[in-house]
Amino acid sequence: MQRLQRINPNRHAAMEALPDVLGLARYGIHFHRGQVTLIAAQPSVGKSVLALGGLAIPWARAGYRSLYFSADGDEYTTLKRAGASVTGQPQDYVKQQMQADWSEIQRALADLNGGVAFSFETDPTYQHIYEESIAFWHMWGEHAAGPREDHRQGEPEGRAGHHPRTGR
Repeated sequence: MQRLQRINPNRHAAMEALPDVLGLARYGIHFHRGQVTLIAAQPSVGKSVLALGGLAIPWARAGYRSLYFSADGDEYTTLKRAGASVTGQPQDYVKQQMQADWSEIQRALADLNGGVAFSFETDPTYQHIYEESIAFWHMWGEHAAGPREDHRQGEPEGRAGHHPRTGR
């Protein structure tokens, strides 16, 4: 059990606001390190573009690391989307380069310095999210700064927003 009086706000990861890469601060919307951001909507309406190209990659370029969960996106499609985002080229171009000499795409992705980690679990549970968060913490020694994309609607998120080390 914790008491709010014992929390040190100067040491809390959620105190750190992430860069406003989408210009949403003017509406009072702020993303903070270590907090789960859930982007949920119907399929094929741009969630991946927003989560990956609009948040995770710009944050990686700014030196922040993200943990990106994609419940229905496969590795290949995500690689094409990320490649398009970092090169500024269409996905068809990225796909052609991946089948030929894709060193340009690899160099562009390498410039992110591993700033985006991925999970492609198709039905992530609280336990899976917790374990990935713990692994992220052990690998980087910091809280993730990134989005979570989920195509399921109306299902509760459980305790996904809790601290990755304590589970609270």
